[in-house]
Amino acid sequence: MNIRVVGAGSLAGLLCVCAAEAAPLRTTDPAVFTQLKWDNSQQGRPLDLTKFKRTFHDDFKTMNIVKEEAAPGSNAVWFAPGHGAFRHDAPLRKDGPFQLVEDGLRMRVEKVGKNWKGACMATVNTRGEGFAQQYGYFEADIRYDYAGAGTGIWGAFWAKSQQDYATTGTTTRTEIDFTEFYGDDGYHATVHLWPAAKPQPGETILKHLFASGHKHKLAPDLFKGLKVDRRVPGFHLYGGEVTPAWVIMYFDRKEVGRFPTMPEWKTPLYLLLDVVLNPREKEKAVFPMDLVVRHVSAYQSINTNRSLKEPK
Repeated sequence: MNIRVVGAGSLAGLLCVCAAEAAPLRTTDPAVFTQLKWDNSQQGRPLDLTKFKRTFHDDFKTMNIVKEEAAPGSNAVWFAPGHGAFRHDAPLRKDGPFQLVEDGLRMRVEKVGKNWKGACMATVNTRGEGFAQQYGYFEADIRYDYAGAGTGIWGAFWAKSQQDYATTGTTTRTEIDFTEFYGDDGYHATVHLWPAAKPQPGETILKHLFASGHKHKLAPDLFKGLKVDRRVPGFHLYGGEVTPAWVIMYFDRKEVGRFPTMPEWKTPLYLLLDVVLNPREKEKAVFPMDLVVRHVSAYQSINTNRSLKEPK
């Protein structure tokens, strides 16, 4: 069974137990995937949220981040670090890395002894229990506090498949990076297909495949006009919509670009938010560096018969 948390923060946490869906077919042809490109033909199109209903919201008025193995509940909405790759670099520790501040939740990268440590949290625990949703729009309201470009900040708002927890490593793993932030001028959005830890007969994805919007020059100068003293100031809305046909990236609720939806992404997705030190810039890092998040929300389309060509 999948446990889905609807509502959080200032809203009471409501646990809804739903029947687990069958694992999707893993049918993406690597040769086809590598030929696909990001599409920016609708760049600037505004998102119309009147066509959606909100299904998850956390405005971080209370501390609801717990250890990653804890059970979900109204006081346990986020699980930290929530991803195996972050257990060393972003452990949940007594003196951080999370703190409620006036604007929301502060996630900090700082030196701990001789090492740097960051912050990571996810909406499901180590059993895949928590909030996950198939299709819809996902959004984080974020401000980055850092010294400027080239100082090592690496923040991200992303999604992975809840079903990865149910298949015991036998199916292709998914990842959709709605945004990765490095303090440079370009918008970084990437879609991934990772090979199964235990590939089965018929598995099509046998090596890591990805398509980088940044490398495809989706919006190479998006932040350039916003910067003050080499920094992107203030809060901005970073979002992504997953439909049967498209994965669509948004900045301040305006489309940045889109990529065709692969079968592996048509699953309930859970959310992750993190900030760590970019290891390539470790020697130039200036501490502390923060990600402050004002809210994280999820929405579903109220039109259950959406055309595969939507949205336009």
